Amino acid sequence: MDNFTAAEQIRIKLIYKIQEIKNDGYSISEISRLLGKDRRTIKIYIQGEVHDLCKQFQKKK
Repeated sequence: MDNFTAAEQIRIKLIYKIQEIKNDGYSISEISRLLGKDRRTIKIYIQGEVHDLCKQFQKKK
């Protein structure tokens, strides 16, 4: 991974996990319940490209 912090690396792993679960056929609501995350967060992580999502969070700081 590029020069990401430990927190960003954890987020990247979560994004990949969410995308993998979605590809297995789970709905956004099901993924939300499984992982204890908000449905809006799940939707953003499913629709976005991992590298771009990390850049997005860096800009908000």
